[in-house]
Amino acid sequence: MKSILSYCPKCSAPICQRLYTLNLALGEEDNHLCINCLAALYNKDKNDFFEETFHYIASRECFLKAWHKLHLKEECPNSSNCIFEKCF
Repeated sequence: MKSILSYCPKCSAPICQRLYTLNLALGEEDNHLCINCLAALYNKDKNDFFEETFHYIASRECFLKAWHKLHLKEECPNSSNCIFEKCF
């Protein structure tokens, strides 16, 4: 079962629990963007952007707890166009 909570308003990519958490950690409460659109918003490469933001998520128990709600790699709704290899 894929874990889709919503879709990116800019490109329609699926937003999973982890991207939702990443958006919340950045203060993006209303428009939940995919990793590609978030990285572009901050003028970063998506891999560098993920590493920088994940360090923050890992340092905050509330965000890390939410991050781990997505348990299985098979639940990722966008593994071909995300940071799947780093996310899991």
